[in-house]
Amino acid sequence: MTKRTRTFLFFACSIAFLIVTPTVLLYNQGYRLDLSTAQITKTGAFYFGVSPRGSDVFINGQLKKRTDFFFGSALIEELLPGNYLVEIKKEGYFPWKKNLEVKAMAVTEENDVVLFPEKTDFQIFAKGVERFFPSPSGKKALLQKKDSQGQYLTLFDFLGQNNVEKVFVREKDLYKKNGTVFFLDLQWSTDSQKILMRYAINEQEKIFWADTQQNPASPVALDFLKDFEKVDFSPDSPNGRKFLGLKEQTLFSGDLDSKRTTEILNHVLAFGSLEGKIYLLENSGFVFRIDNLAAAEKQKLNDVPLAIKDEVSYGLELSPSGLFLREADSLFFLDEKTKSFVEISESIRDFKISPDEEKLAYFNNSEISIYFLKERVGQPQKKAGDRILLARFSQKISQLYWLNNDYLIFVVGDKIKISEIDDRDQPNVVEIAELRNPQIFFKKDNKKASVLTEGNFLLSANLLP
Repeated sequence: MTKRTRTFLFFACSIAFLIVTPTVLLYNQGYRLDLSTAQITKTGAFYFGVSPRGSDVFINGQLKKRTDFFFGSALIEELLPGNYLVEIKKEGYFPWKKNLEVKAMAVTEENDVVLFPEKTDFQIFAKGVERFFPSPSGKKALLQKKDSQGQYLTLFDFLGQNNVEKVFVREKDLYKKNGTVFFLDLQWSTDSQKILMRYAINEQEKIFWADTQQNPASPVALDFLKDFEKVDFSPDSPNGRKFLGLKEQTLFSGDLDSKRTTEILNHVLAFGSLEGKIYLLENSGFVFRIDNLAAAEKQKLNDVPLAIKDEVSYGLELSPSGLFLREADSLFFLDEKTKSFVEISESIRDFKISPDEEKLAYFNNSEISIYFLKERVGQPQKKAGDRILLARFSQKISQLYWLNNDYLIFVVGDKIKISEIDDRDQPNVVEIAELRNPQIFFKKDNKKASVLTEGNFLLSANLLP
């Protein structure tokens, strides 16, 4: 080999080294050549957490990975920055689809993707049902029925063997004389054991107390609570035998054993209780908390009073996440930092708080929205107080529940639908059933949806893994 040849080879290898080495280093550090811009750029990645496991992840129509067997997750790396069409599929399930952006040196996450079966089975567990009243725990429900003997209630155990239904109380248990008896309403105690039943007997409203752990029931008439606008269980009564009642802006306490009422406070428009404490809205526009009912010492919670309107109904809704106030169709949230009320919406039908107490879903006749009570650190990030309009429908929305912290189940017209709350691109919405005038209930612990349609009380197959 001549000296000239050796010199040529040395310089050729040196040039190759200078070209290849940075290229390999850049490649190993995640840099790629973006042909669309002719620039070297840092790559990003997708991370998916999917249920059920073993689902296929497609990127721009190409199968990239199947989620793993143990955790149902998939990490797809070395993606150039840009927007991608992501589809997640599994046979027998509705597909999940969304346009997502990948950013340089970042991972775009979808941690809680749930694929729902294309066919959801419903099984009839009771017939001839007019209404049903699920307990706060979601473990049992009272079903309103009617036969030749009149109206009656049955107790349905969601968790019992074969979901047993037993007759709980009949008209004759309430009124043994001849007359008209019409069931009006029912409310549960927070421990899901005691109930208050409202009946119209010979056109006079009466309240009865009963213990659902007694079968058959032994209802007790609460005639000393007659003509009260609102009656509820008192938080200072672990056995559910004491009550709070509101009449003509005066708050009373009532005792089942003594069958007497005692006046507590005046100028009260609404009240509620949580964790042993009583909350009051007074006609001054201030909200107070009473920690000890016997002492009746009030602690003011808001510095800025709410402007009270004449001939408008008010109500307090309480949860560990905060205090909510209903003013006709408007909903307010008490900001503990500013000690003032923040209006969430001026037009709502109902609202539900998420299981993690961090979000609130509310709806009117045609729209579903989400209000974030706390900052959301995960993707998509949200600040406390952020609102999103999740979905709009041409048919009337009648009911809504949280499936988990990331999905809702609701009724639109005669259709039962499920939607995610991730507002990146368009939320994925699936229809699981179409039934005539369905009334639904869902509790996350049960995993099944309860549905009343055309007198049939149905339970779905598990909606969550």
